[in-house]
Amino acid sequence: MNKLVTGLLLKSKPRERGNGSVHYLDLMEAYRKAFRMSTWGYVVALITGVFKFENEWYKEVDEELIRLVLDADHGDKEEWVLDYYDCGGFTFNLMGVFHQNGETAAMPIFITWVDTPTGGHAVLSFDDGISVRIIEPQSDEIYSIPNSWKPMLICG
Repeated sequence: MNKLVTGLLLKSKPRERGNGSVHYLDLMEAYRKAFRMSTWGYVVALITGVFKFENEWYKEVDEELIRLVLDADHGDKEEWVLDYYDCGGFTFNLMGVFHQNGETAAMPIFITWVDTPTGGHAVLSFDDGISVRIIEPQSDEIYSIPNSWKPMLICG
């Protein structure tokens, strides 16, 4: 689906260019491919609001800086407690850590809710311009999107 059609299906974004070089429509296309969305699935995702991007422009990902933040943060050491501090708690905590730094806050790092074969799951994701990858906040592991995952919400 081309940028014009995608742009028409979304609410308008600011017309001025920010400091970043990564456009949100390019990110949406990267996520469409990473989650292997069909054209119809992509249209449904657009209509149902799967994509909630804060900015029109993002800075390029610096994976070395992401790994430094992950190494410095100790959120992955917290105890997992169902409905109190589970995958959502870990995810929101780590997103907050990334937003304490102006450089990582400007990168396309997103809270990502997915449907998995075992149920819903919250993680972070980012697009480095080559591929979209997952950050598992409970372990700080970075990995590719599993084939069985379906996006429910990508926001940030």
